[in-house]
Amino acid sequence: MNGLSEKADITFTLANSLPAEELMRVPELAAGYDEERDTWELIVKYQGDLKAYESNSIQIEELIFGYAIVTTDRDGWIFLSGLREVEYIEKPRPIFSQAILGQESSCITPVKKEPYRLTGRGVLAAVIDSSVDFENVHFRKEDKTTRILALWDQNAEGEGRPPEGFAIGREYNAVQINETLDGARIVTTQDVSGHGTAVAGILAGGKTDVFEGVATECSLLVVKLRQNVGEPFTQSADIMRAVAYCLKKAKEFGMPLVINLSYGTVWGSHRGDSLLERFINNASEIGKTCIVVGSGNEGNSGRHYRKKGQPKDSDRVELTVEEYDFGFGIHIFYPGAEKYRFSLITPYGDEIVLPELNGLYRGEARGIVVETVSSEATPYASFAEVYMQVVPRDLYVPAGTWYLEIIPVRSVTGEVDIYLSGTFSANRQTRFVQPEQNLTLTIPSTAERVITVGAYSAYNNGYASFSGQGEQGRSELYSPLKPDILAPGVEVRTIRRGGGYTNVTGTSFAAPFVSGSIALLMEWAIIKGNDPYLYGEKMKALLQGSARKQTGLAKIPNAREGWGFLCLADAFRIL
Repeated sequence: MNGLSEKADITFTLANSLPAEELMRVPELAAGYDEERDTWELIVKYQGDLKAYESNSIQIEELIFGYAIVTTDRDGWIFLSGLREVEYIEKPRPIFSQAILGQESSCITPVKKEPYRLTGRGVLAAVIDSSVDFENVHFRKEDKTTRILALWDQNAEGEGRPPEGFAIGREYNAVQINETLDGARIVTTQDVSGHGTAVAGILAGGKTDVFEGVATECSLLVVKLRQNVGEPFTQSADIMRAVAYCLKKAKEFGMPLVINLSYGTVWGSHRGDSLLERFINNASEIGKTCIVVGSGNEGNSGRHYRKKGQPKDSDRVELTVEEYDFGFGIHIFYPGAEKYRFSLITPYGDEIVLPELNGLYRGEARGIVVETVSSEATPYASFAEVYMQVVPRDLYVPAGTWYLEIIPVRSVTGEVDIYLSGTFSANRQTRFVQPEQNLTLTIPSTAERVITVGAYSAYNNGYASFSGQGEQGRSELYSPLKPDILAPGVEVRTIRRGGGYTNVTGTSFAAPFVSGSIALLMEWAIIKGNDPYLYGEKMKALLQGSARKQTGLAKIPNAREGWGFLCLADAFRIL
């Protein structure tokens, strides 16, 4: 099969073409596939009435703004793509969790004192993550009852119901959580990794003698993201479900909402054209809402390469594959008006030349199989895309130096962006020899309307080299400038799952400083009536305008530091 449907993204075309046993060898490519039922969960952009097509073999969950999650068998997508209501179909992408002095360096401490005395009371803070240790004293009120208004465990099975309008998991309300705290065994959800507890601790941990979060009295909404056993990621469809759920609950409770999302992926062009990015942009415009996303930890990972130079120049890209690598993916993006040829050279000197076609191709060499799919621009993306999945014949792919040849056929810009995927399944030392740190933000921190947060060290005011970067110089190929702001993300003190405290590092833990600050601002502005319109893009502009500029930094804003370091007290000076 060489032809592609312009209604379906190319990674789904490749994944759906593989036998189940081959597909399951690449868990990230299999995101969205249920091997036991032989079904796909797909993200669908549509208009009109999609529910009319629901049947025993097609299950439809409508979200917001013409987005839906559709579960169907392997051939069901053909039926979907033929419907006039369906505009585009995208396979779920793997979304990874992004691996505290902080409040003082972010100028948060002054606004928690007179004359403001802000705590976030009346504001709903949503933590979309690995759940929260709800029994911890920091997530309870003074009377020992919970501050969590609702908790949706997308993994839960058995008794109980999912939230209204959704098909997976189980929802718990505050009454059920409190009954569990009193000894009943109703809520069985656990934060196995502790990631969500650490994030929630920074954002909203209640005040004790030894610790306090930013918004100590805000109400909490918790979503435990679905994650298959043995796989270190969730998928974009579940992120979309979670965001839609949070918007519905905020409307139900009648509260302003800040959503904290400390997850991201490298799967995509990084230019806002995936359905996930489009969806989150739409979601940001519903209600009195702010969505905060960490910029990711790919800044110094060595997993992004950019071809530069003259448009007619060929390029031989060198990458090092370390021992014991189970395989890796190569994602290539370039302007749809241009055309390139590619070939992959293994450490043995074997060359696999990709044909000039749109569709599927399988190449083989000693020790490996390369499954490839390519596509020109689509109605939803102006960039052409090539995806190669390198898998071993046995257990590991050959270690050593590999090369990717890039040969221009028709080129104007001369720029090609290449990303290595497989952040967890592949060896972290597998990387490009001459990587590019620009455009290393993880998706969906690339979405225009979210508040994108990078990391710095509060100990030395130094930029954290792992923090994802935007496009330096605001190339015409990429807009807008990201990140928006930096917050502390190195050795941050927070709550540990099961009790006690721990230090954590990553943009995951920079984002909740900003989310908590937004909760305090929303309390002052919306709850106390000082500015009922302080949310969305207005909130982002306030944070940008009040950011602290470090002496000696490059021109602000820029693609590393955004507009500078979070400084909440200066935001109030502006107000």
